[in-house]
Amino acid sequence: MSKSTFMNYFFVQDSRTWSKAIPVWKECIEKNNYKKGLEIGNAFGGGSLFLAKHCISMVCSNIHSPNEKTKQILKRYNFNDKIEYDVIDAMKISYPDNYFDVVFVKSIFGYFNNSERKNCN
Repeated sequence: MSKSTFMNYFFVQDSRTWSKAIPVWKECIEKNNYKKGLEIGNAFGGGSLFLAKHCISMVCSNIHSPNEKTKQILKRYNFNDKIEYDVIDAMKISYPDNYFDVVFVKSIFGYFNNSERKNCN
């Protein structure tokens, strides 16, 4: 996949701003031995695609089931063995503590109301 295609798919919007984080994420991935990751709240699966590209098995989640278009895009890049899907409410994650080595979150905090934000740990 070309760099511009990847950037456009991964960031969907505001790729100019978010792309500045990629060197930091890559450095973090290289320094750690992540095996299992969770992407919270990205209906398009861009974070899962990015991390699967770096050999991390991902759970791509959203409060609604990922749509078929997202699944087809990720399938096209041959990451089916690295990405599974789950419906997860970010305030009620049912996986046990320490199940994931890394959790990827991008642009979801604005969706929580103030009382939910105060209760986040």
